Amino acid sequence: MSAAADSVVRLPWSHAVAGGISLLGAVVCGLDWPDFPHNLQHLSAAGVFAWGVAVIFQLVVSAGHFRVAVLDWQGLNAPADYERRNANLWIAVQAIALAMIGVLVLMGRNSILLMADQTEIISTLSASCAVSLVVWGMRRRAFQSAAS
Repeated sequence: MSAAADSVVRLPWSHAVAGGISLLGAVVCGLDWPDFPHNLQHLSAAGVFAWGVAVIFQLVVSAGHFRVAVLDWQGLNAPADYERRNANLWIAVQAIALAMIGVLVLMGRNSILLMADQTEIISTLSASCAVSLVVWGMRRRAFQSAAS
């Protein structure tokens, strides 16, 4: 295994920190209840649905990071090929989530989250997705160089 892969495996703090950021993001998302103006009350079901999806997504991302951190601490790593594929999947998920956040921001006040004044959800999702994307990218690079 290369030195880069060794550092990722021996120092799983990056995944623990990313998991903590995602968990904190889930708490913030959970506390950011949709608050529609009176004339948009008919959209409250969509707002609650978007709120629930954001919280669940943050919890799943957090669990994924904590799982990898614990496995790394115990030295239980899969073969480099599997680790790369796993990292690629997480990178794709984070990239799709960031693209969706970008679309919501571009929609402006026509976005269901912005109509419900849920800006904290957008900011926590974008922050945790960006951190997660960097951490999974480092992991993929480390195991890519380990296979070479």
